[in-house]
Parts: sequence; structure tokens; C-alpha cells
Amino acid sequence: MRLHLDHIPVIDEDNLRVDYLGLIREAIELGFPSVMIDGSRLSLTENIAATHQVQSWLTRPGWRLKPNWAR
Repeated sequence: MRLHLDHIPVIDEDNLRVDYLGLIREAIELGFPSVMIDGSRLSLTENIAATHQVQSWLTRPGWRLKPNWAR
């Protein structure tokens, strides 16, 4: 069995910023080997930057990051 943290938004449906980095970091520290960052409400450049920041934390082999690029 694998745990996956799904669709953590950077900006929520009310267009408010979410502490997505804190939530994702906590999930990683708890041992979640897979996380999804949803930056779909960001510009492509901001979405890529947010995705790269989280990717830099995933240092163990087998850990996965799924970005959401769609708008």
C-alpha cells in the first residue's frame, strides 16, 4: 500500500493562497511517498517554479511528484 497526498492547491477555489508548502512538507515528513501539487490557478511560470521547489524536497528514491498544469 502506498500513500498519496492528492491535489494540494496553491490557490483554492476562493482564489486564496494556501500554505501548500507547509502541507506538502508535513506529508513528506510523515512518510507520504507521493504528492500532487495543484498549481493550475497559477501562471505556467509560477506553476513550474512551485513544482520545482517541491521536487527539490523529494530526495529519496521512489518518491513521486505529480504536478497539475491544466487551467
